[in-house]
Amino acid sequence: MPISRKIAIILVFFAQTAFGQLAAPTPVGEHSLVNWMTIEEAMTKYQTQPRPIIMDFYTDWCGWCKRMMATSYSDPGLSSYINAYFYPVKFDAEGKDTVEYLGQKYMPTSMQPRTTHPLAAKLLQNKLMYPSTLFLNGYDKEKKEFKLSMLAAGYLETQKLEPILIFSLENAFRNSN
Repeated sequence: MPISRKIAIILVFFAQTAFGQLAAPTPVGEHSLVNWMTIEEAMTKYQTQPRPIIMDFYTDWCGWCKRMMATSYSDPGLSSYINAYFYPVKFDAEGKDTVEYLGQKYMPTSMQPRTTHPLAAKLLQNKLMYPSTLFLNGYDKEKKEFKLSMLAAGYLETQKLEPILIFSLENAFRNSN
């Protein structure tokens, strides 16, 4: 084997190794100060002590999701407010877990990567943009739905997230359209 071919193979190997490390997914919540829980945990807690739910939809490949985790959700004031007054849920929109929500089970339709989880498709109304944040409040047991279900698609910096949290918490949705 000629030396130039050996050098090319070695360069390709090092390039794959270097790019593989750069592309490795960062654990979700690594920089967050928010105490995230599953939707099942939030709904169980909601039964005994109702609080608004903030649901963050993310994917492993989403750079803006990671940025929001490292900025907005790592802000000490905002995260302590969320932890004190909300049930914060982190939901992998391409996750492979079976999830129960409002008495119905949602199972992944495929084990292939980048397949949208059925619960994410339902709650995001098939508007699959990441990150997306869903605000839920005022659960109606008879209708099995939340009176407030407000979706904010895209990256939300702290200054944009704060008024939405206050609106959701203070039940302002009951007095406005």
